[in-house]
Amino acid sequence: MSNTVSIDELRAGDVLDSDVVERSGRLILGRGRTLSDKHIETLRAWGVIAVQIGRAPADGASDGGDDAALLAARSAVLPRFELNRAAHPLIAALIEIAAQRALAEGGTDGRGR
Repeated sequence: MSNTVSIDELRAGDVLDSDVVERSGRLILGRGRTLSDKHIETLRAWGVIAVQIGRAPADGASDGGDDAALLAARSAVLPRFELNRAAHPLIAALIEIAAQRALAEGGTDGRGR
């Protein structure tokens, strides 16, 4: 279950329950991301005023969202989707799959290199 939380009420460790996108649809932070202080600063910089928050993973289980390598892979594959609306659930899922595949194949350029 998720609830809308003001940016001022966010705390490190909160988990996004929906994608956070900018006006043009570009993904800022993806659903499932465990927020750090740096993420909260980024959201403020983008002018985000509230987000959907769910529960943190139980027993310290990682959702892979904080992995710096996955973040780099996600950023690297985003240009391949620049003509698409990143906020669309299907496109957001494809971006996530492409980033995970790039990471699994040992590269962050979106092509496994």
